Amino acid sequence: MHFVRGLCTALYDTMSMAAFLSSFRSQYRHGAFELRLEERIDDVVRREKVPPAYGAYVISAPSVQDREILCIGKAGTICQDGRFKSQTIRERLTKKQDGMYRHIFFRRGMETLGLISLHFEWFVTFEENVRVLPFLAEAQLLAEFHREFNRLPRWNKAA
Repeated sequence: MHFVRGLCTALYDTMSMAAFLSSFRSQYRHGAFELRLEERIDDVVRREKVPPAYGAYVISAPSVQDREILCIGKAGTICQDGRFKSQTIRERLTKKQDGMYRHIFFRRGMETLGLISLHFEWFVTFEENVRVLPFLAEAQLLAEFHREFNRLPRWNKAA
């Protein structure tokens, strides 16, 4: 909760996206992996032991100097009664996007951008000791991205 309140301070106005992600890493259980063009996301998610948990994720295009963030998303929609009805991080990364399976979506995205891999980073924001709803974590990441770049990541259609 301290992190959420901290967003309302003047420090928020001076943070860069890189610093904001660093703050997320210190607040939440997280992990990262690379998806290469010849790999299937399903296999990599299984190999990297992405948890069946709820939270947010960031997909970036790796580069030598820094990463262009391509997509910020969430995994886990909460119902009025407090239950989660939607996918965990593991499921969200492997199901469909824009009507196509993610292994196809990611391969086409890499081919279109001339990339040989994508960088994935995930954050568990809702579990026993930390209870930040995934939509709030996603909104925080999107807001910081928009503040710094005055737009959304290229694979995010709306916020």
